[in-house]
Amino acid sequence: PSTTVAHDYTSHYGAYKGKFNSDIHHYFNWAGCIDYGAKTFSVQCVCESNLPGTSRQYEDVDWARWMQSGVLDQGWRFYVGEWSAALGTAHNCQNGVPTTDQARSLWRAQKWGYLSQYMHFRGKA
Repeated sequence: PSTTVAHDYTSHYGAYKGKFNSDIHHYFNWAGCIDYGAKTFSVQCVCESNLPGTSRQYEDVDWARWMQSGVLDQGWRFYVGEWSAALGTAHNCQNGVPTTDQARSLWRAQKWGYLSQYMHFRGKA
């Protein structure tokens, strides 16, 4: 889990801070953005998920743990090797595949969310 890895960085590898970059290979499916009962998905939620200062800043538990551990704010260098998404509401309809408009909206929201994270932690992580 991210908390264990973050603890290892700060407790065992402090001398290497700033000397290497680590890949956070992260799959984020925005489960909190899906209303399974109504079979709807909030694109706004995706745009704001895990963005510090928003009501959804701890939407994804694994990513939230990276944020809460402090390593992102403390200058440990990371790059996101994967920030992919699953559109859960499409899994039970349309043969398990999102429509073109759904995929386009999700892709844009995903990029907005990723770039917002980048801007927030810019110069730190």
